[in-house]
Amino acid sequence: MTVSESDIGQWVRTSTGHEGILQDVMRDWEDPYAPSWERRRYEDMAIIRPERGGVERMAPVEKVSVVPRVPSSDGRGRRR
Repeated sequence: MTVSESDIGQWVRTSTGHEGILQDVMRDWEDPYAPSWERRRYEDMAIIRPERGGVERMAPVEKVSVVPRVPSSDGRGRRR
């Protein structure tokens, strides 16, 4: 399980089961809301956008994998 920049635009799933479209891979991500004295570099993070909009999610690239998209009868791309 891991994704890279070459997977941007692909349908992905996190280890917690969230699915969406991979938007970006951020190397050496820093939490912008942490105070400057506590700011540290984290692992590489994947940015995932839900298909029909909503809140984008971040997950470590090691916990995200490209998966085949299974169309459903409701046209939303969601599994039943």
